[in-house]
Amino acid sequence: MTTCSSNGDFTINITLVPGENVLVAKTRDSVGQYGPDSVSVTIFLDSRAIETSQATPPQATVENKSSSKPMLIYIDPVQKGILIGQSITLDYEVDGSEPPYTIAIDWGDGTPTTLVKHDDEGDFSSSHIYDISGQRTVHISGIDSKGNRAYMQTIIVVHPQNPTGALVYASPEDNNCSEAGSTFSSYCFNSDSTLVKITEMAWPALIVATLMTVSFWVGEKMMLHQLKPRH
Repeated sequence: MTTCSSNGDFTINITLVPGENVLVAKTRDSVGQYGPDSVSVTIFLDSRAIETSQATPPQATVENKSSSKPMLIYIDPVQKGILIGQSITLDYEVDGSEPPYTIAIDWGDGTPTTLVKHDDEGDFSSSHIYDISGQRTVHISGIDSKGNRAYMQTIIVVHPQNPTGALVYASPEDNNCSEAGSTFSSYCFNSDSTLVKITEMAWPALIVATLMTVSFWVGEKMMLHQLKPRH
């Protein structure tokens, strides 16, 4: 995932697999609404050409030929929103090629890159805390024991610590709205928010309106009773 410039241009690194690769660009806005897909582009990757161009020892080239599955990194390419000071966990999967793998995570905020080593393929996670608000592009790159590489990136939106009335994106399971999640279809306000203040101001007016309605109803009944003919 990446962001587009004001004129609609974008740049992103991808990992190609040997053979046919069909590329399609999908667009979505900040609230999760998807636009039409782009025209598909087909790219063929000749693994033999890659092996020939690599300046590696003969035995390494032979081992690369035996690896039928390229190294790939998978992550959920969905925008995630958090608050400054909150810890976010990025889940990712490493698959294919030859372990061990070395993974580098650039969190996009100028902090040191997170480096981790995995001795086998599988599901993993890494956590980070942002100190500055803004939209951050997270780059994940990996390299296996044979020098094969894979890339993936996603976007994380860091919101400032709830100013009064600030709207925060939160996941549905967060009942107290203390943890912002990846769902952009549900919202919550902090305890000092405008919504809470409006609700507190509305209660007295609601009570008065209810009492006035009851008073008018009782008064009308009494008047009708007095005007009723007596025999």
